[in-house]
Amino acid sequence: MDRSLRRRKSVDCVSVVGEERAPRPPPVRRGDAEMEREYRPERDEFSVTAGAGAVRRARDRVVAAAARWRLPFSRDTLEDLRLCTSELVANALEHGGGQCEVTVSWSGRLLLVEVADRPPHPPVPLVAGDELPSGRGLVLVDALAGGWGWRPADRGKVVHFGFAPDPAAAGAAGSAGSTGAAARARELTARQ
Repeated sequence: MDRSLRRRKSVDCVSVVGEERAPRPPPVRRGDAEMEREYRPERDEFSVTAGAGAVRRARDRVVAAAARWRLPFSRDTLEDLRLCTSELVANALEHGGGQCEVTVSWSGRLLLVEVADRPPHPPVPLVAGDELPSGRGLVLVDALAGGWGWRPADRGKVVHFGFAPDPAAAGAAGSAGSTGAAARARELTARQ
């Protein structure tokens, strides 16, 4: 196989499972001027296996993708994203046999986080009372992300949530006086 053909194949292959950084496309030539194409990776897929720090690593990778892609999110929105990711991944690891697949993608209008696990049954949000130590995860995701959903998959199901761009991020993003949904959710759970 020709060496230049092998190089081209590696440049064209941008969404490889588990790969965090995709190659940059070649510059575009217009007359004598050379311009670099705007390039923004839009997808990251990775596996998570239960273990010490697994949920933390997953949420950090999702938030890092949003930061790497320079998405218009305030610090408060990134904290909400962190909490929602933690909830879905923890649920998937607990109820899905200790392994799940996470996909984070940016469409230009929505950051979508999808967590796939093996059990085919739909997730059920619990209205937990004081007597239950857990069960509020999907209720928090619903409040913070503005909604969530699920769909059957070939092997189990995929649970997802999304975040739209934060209009406040263009201005005073994460200013000291702003109160994000994560802070409000912490207040609500502390009162219960």
